[in-house]
Amino acid sequence: MRLKPWLRNPKGERLMQITKKGLLILVLITATAVVLTERAQAQALLMPVVNDEVVIPDHIRRPIRPFIPQVLPFRVTSSKVHVRIEDNVADTTMEQVFQNQSGQNLEVRVLIPLPTGAAINSSSLSMNDQMVEGKLYNSQEAQSIYESIVMRQRDPALLHFIGDNLYEARVFPIPPNQQEKRLKFSYTQVLGQDGGLYDFRHILAGSQLYEKGVEQFDLDVQIRSRNTLGPIYSPSHKITVERPDEKTATVKLTSSNLATDRDFRLFFAPSAGDVGLRLVTHRGADNEDGYFMLLGRVDSQLENTKAIPKEIVFVLDISGSMQGEKMAQAQNAMKFCLNSLNENDRFNFISFSTDVAVFSNKMLLANRENVRKAVAHVDQLEATGGTNIDGALRAAFANDFTADSGVSKMIVFMTDGLPTVGVTDPDAILETVQSESRKNKVRFFNFGVGHDVNTRFMDKLAIENEGVTSYVEPKEDIEVKVSDFFSKIRHPYMTDVALDFGSASNTNSIYPKRISALYRGAEIMMLGRYKGSGPGRIVLTGQVAGEPRSIQADVNWPDREVDNPYLPRVWAMRKVGNLMEDLRLHGENQEILHELVTLAQRYGIVTPYTSQLVVEPGMEQGGHPIQVIRGNEDHLWRERAKPMTPSEALMSDGTLAKRTEQSAQRVQAAANQFESGEMATALASMERNLKEADPNKDTNAPATVAVAKSAAGEDKSIAGRHEAMRQYGAAMRANGDFKVSGSAAADDEEIGLQVEHAQNTLVKQVGARTFYNRGGVWIDSSAKSDTKWVSIKAFSKEYFDLLKNDSTLGAVLALGGEIVVVSQKMLYQIEE
Repeated sequence: MRLKPWLRNPKGERLMQITKKGLLILVLITATAVVLTERAQAQALLMPVVNDEVVIPDHIRRPIRPFIPQVLPFRVTSSKVHVRIEDNVADTTMEQVFQNQSGQNLEVRVLIPLPTGAAINSSSLSMNDQMVEGKLYNSQEAQSIYESIVMRQRDPALLHFIGDNLYEARVFPIPPNQQEKRLKFSYTQVLGQDGGLYDFRHILAGSQLYEKGVEQFDLDVQIRSRNTLGPIYSPSHKITVERPDEKTATVKLTSSNLATDRDFRLFFAPSAGDVGLRLVTHRGADNEDGYFMLLGRVDSQLENTKAIPKEIVFVLDISGSMQGEKMAQAQNAMKFCLNSLNENDRFNFISFSTDVAVFSNKMLLANRENVRKAVAHVDQLEATGGTNIDGALRAAFANDFTADSGVSKMIVFMTDGLPTVGVTDPDAILETVQSESRKNKVRFFNFGVGHDVNTRFMDKLAIENEGVTSYVEPKEDIEVKVSDFFSKIRHPYMTDVALDFGSASNTNSIYPKRISALYRGAEIMMLGRYKGSGPGRIVLTGQVAGEPRSIQADVNWPDREVDNPYLPRVWAMRKVGNLMEDLRLHGENQEILHELVTLAQRYGIVTPYTSQLVVEPGMEQGGHPIQVIRGNEDHLWRERAKPMTPSEALMSDGTLAKRTEQSAQRVQAAANQFESGEMATALASMERNLKEADPNKDTNAPATVAVAKSAAGEDKSIAGRHEAMRQYGAAMRANGDFKVSGSAAADDEEIGLQVEHAQNTLVKQVGARTFYNRGGVWIDSSAKSDTKWVSIKAFSKEYFDLLKNDSTLGAVLALGGEIVVVSQKMLYQIEE
């Protein structure tokens, strides 16, 4: 076939080769899939086709990936999905706008993967409101279509779709030169239920093949139930949920340039009792411990009861170091908290510097007059003097807390420095606090402002008193952080909360380790492991308005469940965060360190202890090498390492794991050495982010932080990104391998960006598996070099037979290139 020169878009970028017959585009658009049976995670794909032959640009076929998005002759400028769910029936309508960036008409071949049982009518597909004829293929027919394309093109990307039905239509023309056409598609699906949860899935992945992804993506789901709705949760994306009434909910996801490397997934359930509890599980094999996630939400029936009264003492550092903007923000934060108190709450306010000042000699009822006086008192505060933390905390405990278990008792403590007046030994202060706290069961919520706080003291103070510490970075707004926290704990409904998972489950390693109270709008999320199987019962107990309350949920602990493959890694992240915290707070422990490194290596979790998993001498990130120190020698990290054979890559991976554990020893020493300073607060913040890991967060990157607009007027989200990378880099610098030169802040941000890039490039999560790119070979993190393996040629009969024997391998093989993967206790080497 004779090909014309490459087509170029208006920017002059080379798009693809064309023929005299024009240009044909194969489009796999997104579709909804709600599946509770074994299957690979589906992905959508858009590929140029010439005369039914898919053309893969040469720059895509690299022996060492990461994947580079294709420059295609069209863009998807808008993608909207509207879903209406009545009880368990979902009606889905999708609308995508395609823009032709070429100089010719485009013909579009639309392939839409569909779940079994999807109901389609004659008006399912339209282009600019004109009906388009289509054809539905069952899963066997669809697999033949996918495999034929894969065989011809020698590219495995379509293997993601194995197991789905397929709807196909051809649409012509999309006019040239930036003109657009709107494609609409709709169908109906009956949702299955598992363990009381409805599971809704919408296929998003694959548009990462677009340059810049989908420009604008909007998804809204309207849920209407005959019964009160319980928990609504997405393990894949950060969503907003509005509940206009107890039986209705609106779920929204809006994003610009959406990165679609995973499908949208939504769990929802009718409520049953005061707290709706639902169990989500994953278990890869009968002889392995399973993973679980418990979801729960306070029901409207419980929320309609009167909120439990709070007894709260605010303790504010007004030492000289708090002068200026910090003091103004802290005052505004305290005034917000005071004005947000409920009328049945009691409160007091303590300020401290060299001396300690108590607003009232006893707690006051939070009526309008008392709150007004307290706000006026806060306005008069001035920052001066030293830091008498011991005196301030003793004064806080001197308040007349009641012994009533039906009251939520707490101390909100804010400081920006180390103790310099009175008792200055942090351990002695902690001993005093523990003695007083045991009498009243008071929870501590701490805010460490800046880098001069003693993180070990602050975190122990919170952990030993069932609270939490938040660190406020120099560029963060204290008022925003404190007011956000107080809004969440404003309305407590249940105290002394305890969970019993039953003897049948034999649960272990549960995070968080405890939930002490439930608040309005709060949702429970606990992750852990289980050994047992069969039916069981989870019981939640607590105190509601001083009366004992018990909520039960009958559940099933399966001996095998291949769905929900994201659970193992999220559980591992939470455990790694707890292990890191244990090492920092309690000192050297080789068993904990070994467990931390092993878990991080298995699940691709990059921390200062394990940065060598993705960053090694000879690797360059994004064309910008970082200088590091190995012993007495300088090295450059280069992404384009020498290509390896699969056996070499597997040996290299094992060697790297050993080096990682050696490197972790240095990090442990650094973590124990620094109790305050930028590195200490960065490590503490990283630990908390890991401890609170959520499936819908980007688990390959540090969470961004809320940052006030900079003096230069920088957008908050951009500023937040810079600050998050700087914190991430500061924590990574504990590894000791990074050479810092010039501005420490700039170096830390660069380190953070480079390590993040390395992880996103060289570590891939495929279902429950983790893969590392070693010399151009994707290595399964569970593979062992001493295991006997079987070599299989890509696209051979054995290759497709392997896929039929293990359907979870579709997404693995779609990685492309050479792969080493464990399947059914066998090690397979996929050769190109």
